[in-house]
Amino acid sequence: MSTPTVSIICDVYNHGPYIRQCLEGFVNQQTSFPFEVLIHDDASTDNSAEIIREYEAKYPEIIKPIYQSENKYSKKISIWRNFQFPRIKGKYVAFCEGDDYWTDTLKLAKQVTFLEANPDYTLSYSKAKIYNQVINQFENYTFGHLVNSYKKLLEDNHIPTPSVCLRTNIINTYIESILKNQNWRIGDYPLWLHAAGCGKIQFINETTCVYRVLPCSASHHKTFIEILNFREEVVSIKKTLLEKHKLNIFPKWYILNKTYLSLLELCIEYKDKKGTRKYLSKSFPYDSRSLKKWIFFLQKYIRM
Repeated sequence: MSTPTVSIICDVYNHGPYIRQCLEGFVNQQTSFPFEVLIHDDASTDNSAEIIREYEAKYPEIIKPIYQSENKYSKKISIWRNFQFPRIKGKYVAFCEGDDYWTDTLKLAKQVTFLEANPDYTLSYSKAKIYNQVINQFENYTFGHLVNSYKKLLEDNHIPTPSVCLRTNIINTYIESILKNQNWRIGDYPLWLHAAGCGKIQFINETTCVYRVLPCSASHHKTFIEILNFREEVVSIKKTLLEKHKLNIFPKWYILNKTYLSLLELCIEYKDKKGTRKYLSKSFPYDSRSLKKWIFFLQKYIRM
């Protein structure tokens, strides 16, 4: 096989009910260039590995799996940094976890064509339909909308992971300048921020994929501590990226204070007095609406 133009990163753990649909979305891509699928099965205990082996046998030049004998994520070992990123051969990298899937057979072709013609763009993404596995149906809204600046992306992550295709050199600089000093559990958001800080990002106003919401995943937690830890890691990500890709003082102040205020609201909701005190002191109102919220939360804290 010639050198692939695109390397697709696919992480799998107990995705037996969904992985076949995911793999079909890969092999059905219509392209004029070769691509590879880098699968990492993190010691699944269901039939995920069996299904992957079936596709590996059928498409040996495309499907490139790693089968772990023990789960790495539970040991806080970064899958992307240690197992996926070092294997990338393509000029571009796309992403799709084993429980998500692509619906547009021209997804890669559209994104690569655009990125080839526009070297000042670092990343391409689209909208995603949302399938709620809890109720077994699609939501009546989509995930993903236009983010026209690095600042806007810092406010919130509006980029669906299975929709992304970016330049490999962005990953290389991300590893060297940011990731090597961090051990975040969140893999996608800081990478998107780095890409947005390095250049323009393209939004395709089409639905090219499906993002599946499972009962419990890395970004959908059940307990207060899990939610708090996740959101505090987002704060760490934003602060780190703001050191790398700087903004003027007011936009930086606004973004961090907006984030702290959301953490304050979370602590109030769960009646966590220690966290409420912490984020009352860290947050600072940035407009009349946030001032009203801050005063309301202060009153709630006093009554705790």
